[in-house]
Amino acid sequence: MKTPHSLIPEQKENIKHGEVYFPIQKYITKLTKEAPVITMHWHEEAELTLITKGSCVYQIDLVEYEASTGDILFIPPLLLHSIILKSSQDFCSETYVFHMNLLGGNTADICSTRYLTPMVNHELSLPCLITADHPAYDSLCKSFAQLASLYDTRMFGYELAIKSYLLQTLFLLLQYSSTRFSTESDSSDKLKIVLDHIDLHYAEALSVSELAKLCYFSEYHFMRFFKKRYPDKGMGEQHFCRSPVDCIWRVCPFPHFF
Repeated sequence: MKTPHSLIPEQKENIKHGEVYFPIQKYITKLTKEAPVITMHWHEEAELTLITKGSCVYQIDLVEYEASTGDILFIPPLLLHSIILKSSQDFCSETYVFHMNLLGGNTADICSTRYLTPMVNHELSLPCLITADHPAYDSLCKSFAQLASLYDTRMFGYELAIKSYLLQTLFLLLQYSSTRFSTESDSSDKLKIVLDHIDLHYAEALSVSELAKLCYFSEYHFMRFFKKRYPDKGMGEQHFCRSPVDCIWRVCPFPHFF
């Protein structure tokens, strides 16, 4: 499994999800006013989530998704993501974190080479948020309910059925996939919120920490992400900004990382 260059080890979630021969784990996530955030992180596994109560904002690879009760989310492996409580009401979700090897992602058959490996490598883009008006919503809800029931009851042979429902889930999502995860212009658009913030606060003192928080990134990862899209054009020691991009280069505290 290839790790994208933009991911940093400090943000990796080093938790064992399930067992070696059955790598899937169920989690109940709760957010409250006292604990309103799941911080930005990534892992090698995929996530399948049902929102059971409340509303939140998921940020997946810098794209924000507003989700509420009944919505389903799918997060591919190796993508940065976080969750933020949206309102004063408590939030709860049910999540299954699973490694693609559970479904045969490490084999050499046609399912792996044509579908699973491209998903892991982000060559196939599946929808991350499925709401009630999506054509696949009802079928995905039924698959999720069956998966959840089997996981809890663990009747004889339940492992086979869980694999089948996860594969069915991917099959349903594949019907609405695209063959390219993101373009360079898409990536540039993800920094729009940062550049707009700089435009609004141009005359004020700004820091990388402040700008990174807008993306829910560490300062290090924010600057790596920014550097990839806006290479330094030789500002040197200048203390003025010709543009929002120049402004970020002026406050960058990590020139030796690039």
